[in-house]
Amino acid sequence: MSLRQWLGAMPWAGLAGLLVAASPAVMYASSPPGPELQQAIQAWRQAPYRQTQSSAEVSLSVAWQAAYARSPAWTQLAQKLARDGQLALFRAEDDVWQVNGKQAESYTCAGSTGNASVFWFGGAAYEKEQGGWVSTPSSPALWNPVLGAWTSPRLASQGGSEDEVVAVMSAASAQATFGPWVAGVVGSALFGGRGMSKSDLQALLAHTTVYGHFAISRASAVPQLQSATVAAVIGVPASVVAHALGDKAASAVRSMTWRMDWTMKTSYLHLSQPLPQGLHPAGWPSPGSGNSIGSGTSGDNATQSSNETAGGSLQNGT
Repeated sequence: MSLRQWLGAMPWAGLAGLLVAASPAVMYASSPPGPELQQAIQAWRQAPYRQTQSSAEVSLSVAWQAAYARSPAWTQLAQKLARDGQLALFRAEDDVWQVNGKQAESYTCAGSTGNASVFWFGGAAYEKEQGGWVSTPSSPALWNPVLGAWTSPRLASQGGSEDEVVAVMSAASAQATFGPWVAGVVGSALFGGRGMSKSDLQALLAHTTVYGHFAISRASAVPQLQSATVAAVIGVPASVVAHALGDKAASAVRSMTWRMDWTMKTSYLHLSQPLPQGLHPAGWPSPGSGNSIGSGTSGDNATQSSNETAGGSLQNGT
């Protein structure tokens, strides 16, 4: 299966739920800017109104040994790696708002070869299929790597009313959050239809480091997450290169590094989204019934998004 075929067959919301659910429990960092980052992530999760746009892409960097760098024998391999190593994975939008005091959430995702739409309201979840909207018995959860377990947070810059905080995701959280992506994206690009062995996957994950960069506004009483970039840097060991491309290729490659970048921007405007065409969720107010679509207050942060199953952790770094 090629990389693009794997992406086309990928159940975006279902796989994402597995990853988020694997995140560890919340732990607070005791030194600044840990509490600020923790509060910003929690406020984002619990915001009664928010609009979040996110995207993910993957890129590959290969450095060749000097003796092979200009060799025509490696041109075809270099071209293949360059072609498979640059790909936009998906773009998504996640909107949360209030309807008569109940949370509504709409998620749409456009992948490289397919789309997905999910809607939550009143404790029920709906997915859009070819024939229209259908109720799903198990509520899908979304992939939000910002909710990983972050260690060693530090202030990168501070200006006006905004702080920039950087942190490193714990090894266990990085493997749980990015493991299936490494298996699918890197595994498909390197091994194709042969599939990647468990030992090779473990070797890749052992050489994976995940970094987070967070922009936090201090304009209000509670810190607010404005944007974030989560980057997984995967160094490919020579043994994995040899298993994937052969011993000769491994001897020609000086280094191989994959990078997966997930970026998001969010706002907290009191905006109510229209109900998707053809969807009729139970309990939704009928037009002219006098019910308020936009009820709720900006200070009501007691309910987190129903599709998020684990919180962003902060752990003291060493």
